[in-house]
Amino acid sequence: MATTRAVVLGAGIAGLLAARVLADHVGEVLLVERDRLPQGPRERSGTPQARHTHVLLSGGAHAIDHLLPGATDELLDLGAQRVGVPDRMLVLLPAGWVSRFPEAQFVLSASRALVEHVVRERVLADERVHLLESTDATGLLGGPERVTGILVRDRRDGRTGRVTADYVVDATGHRSAAPVWLSALGVRPPAEEHVDPGEFYSTRLYAGRSDAPAVSVMPDPDHPGQVRSGLLCPIEGDRWSVTLVGTREQRPPTHEGTFARCAGRLRHPVIGDLIADARPLGPPRGLRSPANRRLRFRDADGWPEGFVVLGDAACTLNPVHGQGMSLAALGAVALSEALGERGIRCGAARAQRAVGRVSRGAWNVATGLDLRFPATTGPRPGAWGRAVARVLDRVGFAATGSPTVTRAWLDVHALVEPPRSLLRPRVLLAAARGPLHPPQANPPLRPWELPHPAVRVLPG
Repeated sequence: MATTRAVVLGAGIAGLLAARVLADHVGEVLLVERDRLPQGPRERSGTPQARHTHVLLSGGAHAIDHLLPGATDELLDLGAQRVGVPDRMLVLLPAGWVSRFPEAQFVLSASRALVEHVVRERVLADERVHLLESTDATGLLGGPERVTGILVRDRRDGRTGRVTADYVVDATGHRSAAPVWLSALGVRPPAEEHVDPGEFYSTRLYAGRSDAPAVSVMPDPDHPGQVRSGLLCPIEGDRWSVTLVGTREQRPPTHEGTFARCAGRLRHPVIGDLIADARPLGPPRGLRSPANRRLRFRDADGWPEGFVVLGDAACTLNPVHGQGMSLAALGAVALSEALGERGIRCGAARAQRAVGRVSRGAWNVATGLDLRFPATTGPRPGAWGRAVARVLDRVGFAATGSPTVTRAWLDVHALVEPPRSLLRPRVLLAAARGPLHPPQANPPLRPWELPHPAVRVLPG
């Protein structure tokens, strides 16, 4: 009997985890990757976003451990930081700083290069998984009813070829050409939806204490003209990864002399104060953020067998929300559950819908937040959406000082619970009561966490 083969396009987090899932259902998995993959935890040229701050949310960490048991422990052994929220992460919401109390959720804070390295080493250790590097996928083989393989081009010498497959997963990221490829097969591709906040990123690494708290200064729709937000995360190697986010009109600087000053002009200057005397480990790196983009698979007619789109290729979210790697992992788990006992004989449309459901709640929350800013382009919410936004505003206000509401809000952000969980009666009741004390104007830093000079105090 001929050996069955699956092909996965892209060796990022989504592609690697898809390969892990498919290895249990076929005789061979071929990972096709446009880059030449590095040895060790190093950045690769095809992922300029890897230079920027990344976190793995609780939901994503649990998903990776489900597929690769022990992976998160290995990350921690290599220096990744488990940052409990809200006890070790200081979060400034539009209404004020969130009070600190024992861990309700957590993030794993590490460079993307380290996360990819740990996942890649574990996946490629499986003898059923093979890697084809420096190769572009240029199209699909087959017809409107079934995908039977891919067209490839060697990036080193330009030679082209065909790779047959019983199952193909596209995990090529937000620049995926899946809609074009499907059209070439005679399939009407799913509609695309875009919500673009028009944001730019600048990230710089600093030498810093590994036991320091993380700091997240979130954007405030009532002050859209300023550099919107900032994030400081301790990562492996006793480093701080600091990312500033701004709009087309207020781009964060990539000049070494102005980065820290810009951090000090956020809604609260705490990040600028923390890095004022820290030693930079290189220049700031800038990037235009990709827009929120998703393929509406529910609207697709006649989805071909043997083809699934996963990760950012299916749904890209504004990276400021920190959900990309986690959604990729949860999408791989959804694929695994859809394949179930039938494996690749399971209908591809069913598997694709399962992947799409994973990102639906995160999409609604992320785009709902982004659309609060006038400069964001995309379909504006209707009456129901505006009503939900008012409820979420109240939740955000109460989350500054109500443990019940804070836990519920964190569960949603960590991709552990769906957004509808915020509408549970006990959460709505606690939100109606509001925070137990007035929102704090200054971060709840402990004395030993203060730098020298200390963080500036704003009037309450």
